[in-house]
Amino acid sequence: MILARAAGLIKTVTQTADESLVLNSQRDEDAFFREEKCNLAAYYQAVKEATQAADASTRQRRTVADSLLQLGIGINSLLQTYERNTPESK
Repeated sequence: MILARAAGLIKTVTQTADESLVLNSQRDEDAFFREEKCNLAAYYQAVKEATQAADASTRQRRTVADSLLQLGIGINSLLQTYERNTPESK
């Protein structure tokens, strides 16, 4: 009786392991899923490219804003120098 249970247990473990190996090695070759995978890959590539373009645009806008800030500081400094050196303002 114990031998029969042990044999049954070994058979069950072996069968489960074999089924697991078969399931892990099988590939689903369904055209629908293959097409969906291609669509998702194309979508993620488009998102990646759009993100890179947005990042580049943001960097350019930041550069322009920094340049305008420096220009404003320069004009303000020039105005203060002009007001100090103008005889009418004294």
